[in-house]
Amino acid sequence: MFASVFTSGLLMSIAGAAITSIAKPSYEDFVSNGESSLVLFTADGCAACDTTVKELEQTQLDLGVIIGEVNCAEEPDICDENRIFTVPTLMLSVGDGTMVKYRDRLNSLSITPFMKRQAGQAVTEVAGLEGEDFQNPTSITVVALLEADDAVSRATFDTVATKLRAHYAFMVCTDRSTANLEGVNLPSIIVYKPFDERKVIHADIFSPKAIEDFLRKATTPLIQEMDPEVYDSLIEVGKPVAFIFTNSLDDKYNLAEQLYPLANQTRDYLTFLSVNVNDYPKIGQSLGLGNKITRGFAIEDVRTTRAYPLLVDTLSLDAIKAFVQQYLSNSLTPVIKSDPVPKLSSQSSSLATLVGSNFEDYVMDKSKDILVEFCVPWYDYCSDLQKVMDSLGRKYAQFNLSNKVALATIDVSTNDVPVRITGYPTLILFRAGDNKAVHFDGTFFELLSEEQLASFISANSANEVVIPLGEPEQSSIQDDSPVGKDEL
Repeated sequence: MFASVFTSGLLMSIAGAAITSIAKPSYEDFVSNGESSLVLFTADGCAACDTTVKELEQTQLDLGVIIGEVNCAEEPDICDENRIFTVPTLMLSVGDGTMVKYRDRLNSLSITPFMKRQAGQAVTEVAGLEGEDFQNPTSITVVALLEADDAVSRATFDTVATKLRAHYAFMVCTDRSTANLEGVNLPSIIVYKPFDERKVIHADIFSPKAIEDFLRKATTPLIQEMDPEVYDSLIEVGKPVAFIFTNSLDDKYNLAEQLYPLANQTRDYLTFLSVNVNDYPKIGQSLGLGNKITRGFAIEDVRTTRAYPLLVDTLSLDAIKAFVQQYLSNSLTPVIKSDPVPKLSSQSSSLATLVGSNFEDYVMDKSKDILVEFCVPWYDYCSDLQKVMDSLGRKYAQFNLSNKVALATIDVSTNDVPVRITGYPTLILFRAGDNKAVHFDGTFFELLSEEQLASFISANSANEVVIPLGEPEQSSIQDDSPVGKDEL
């Protein structure tokens, strides 16, 4: 009776308690308390966040798990540290400051079993592989098939499971008849997953590194989900990215299933990436699909940033297949966002204004070293720097060097460029001859001077452009606000 009353009281206490709001002073203690807990990142006015809070309250009721909430509008530093780009985002704190992003559905039916796996043993023992978790998996499950007395392999598997328990469910089966039914030798590992091939087998080297490498590859979907970290990794790989845009989980899973054969067939040439338009509304627009899409498809050459949008009234599997084939056969022309080409009469003779449609023709002039400022109109530093560049350009003209060096600017908010820009302003010198792009890697804490720009050009130009410059005069530009590079 005492246990029953005590349990009831505990549940009432948990049910009545709100999810803990976390501020910067208490954040480190919260995520380093030695206990597994959940942290939900939210923002004001986010309806999906409110729904997720209710789901987490149910998980809190079911398990008594500690759950914290960080409002990114109030605590931007915490959100920046954890690379939170969309809300709601749920992360698991393992208790030592390590944070792991939760990637399953944001409902109690998924969150509760996920948190149960974080408590107790990292590995669950099962008698066989006939259940729903294996026949119709809804999450990733990793099963080791071992001899009952194979203590070495069991210890190896336990080590991996303890390290990666936040990512997958780990189980072990020592029934030899099950291994025979699966047609595998012992020890082996089977990964069950709700996407791509539903079952993947590892029967190779049984070491922590080999198992981790296998899991990393086996659990990466052929059609990945948009995340800035994932996208950054795809840029490094350099393979064109095929974006699939949807506005609901059901449509996402449905379209991904339809496109799986195509993604598998073209995996050596394209990487498919699923994007929720509600989480990332600007990506479709940047790829030429407009700002009101609910479903769409586009390909980006990540090396040149050129976009190839599929512009159709109704998106269909056949249309996507035909479009991909056209892209792979180099039959498509990229869509380039561009302002009108400025009239010559409106151009400064010493600082050219470029647009998307004439950018490549201008900077690929092999006879000149060309310094380009990539800018946005709303940042004063950019416009102030243009005045410095214009003045420097006039000096080059005075020394009859206009045939060897040129300076230009382009507004990247309204013009596409074949260069990946990560902050404003960005300065790049395109060398004469080979058109090699040399990035200015200095600081922008103070307004750059003519001397600094001339020195950068002189040090990196193919034409060895040098002009005598004394100490720069005091800038006439007065601005009490701090200057610096504005990161994207």
